[in-house]
Order: sequence, then C-alpha cells, then structure tokens
Amino acid sequence: MTNAFDGCCMCGAIQYTCESEPVATVVCHCRDCQKHTGSAFATALFFLKNQISIAGELKSFDKKTDAGNIMTRTFCDKCGSHITEFSTGYPEHVVVHAGTLNDPTRVKPDSQCWTPGTLHWTNGISKLKGYEKDPEF
Repeated sequence: MTNAFDGCCMCGAIQYTCESEPVATVVCHCRDCQKHTGSAFATALFFLKNQISIAGELKSFDKKTDAGNIMTRTFCDKCGSHITEFSTGYPEHVVVHAGTLNDPTRVKPDSQCWTPGTLHWTNGISKLKGYEKDPEF
C-alpha cells in the first residue's frame, strides 16, 4: 500500500499524485476561498512542489490575495474542476483541495486560517437533519 495522495478532476482529464504526506492541512475561511470553492471554506493540503506530479493540461488564472500575495489557481479546461494553487506567499509549496482527492477520508486538518471570515452557520452543521442521498422537500 502506498502513502501517496492522489486525485483527479471531475471528468478524469487531470490526474495528480503527491508522493508524501502533506506539510500542513488547513481549513481556510478567507473570502477568496469561499468564492473559489462555492462553499463556506476550503480544505487545503500543502505539499512540497517537488513531491507532486500532474498529468493533463491545466488552465490557470492569477489573483492578488488579501494577504498581498499572487495566487495562481489551476483548473481543468474540460470540466472546470479546481486542481492546484500556487502562491508567492509560500513559493516551495503547492496546494490541492480535499475534495479532489480520490480518498478524502484521509484528510486530517491541523489548523484553520482567516478565522474572522468563518460563517456563523457552519457551527451547527453536524446537528442538521441528514439524508443519505438527495434531500426530500
């Protein structure tokens, strides 16, 4: 059994493998991550750049972050799935998001950042009524 973390985009055109454990796994509450993921936060796994291999053609765009860094976000040009992030703020690292992993159950966040941006309604999610599949209205 390998310790690699591997994942892909939704359509399978992009595949990646990280040959090590993440350096850090951070839940980010910044507004950019909320906008980018379309959710309340992003769960970001930081790996050393030399530990990841990516197959497939990525598209990218750059945006200045609230911290003043330039963030390059990559995505699949076929299905639009977000694949990686690179930031001038952590130049030796690459970020992949938990949702793109083939086995996201391996994720163990060790910290969170931009906590003032935490959305109040995330605190009670575990207490909400649950459905095994699609919700019934």
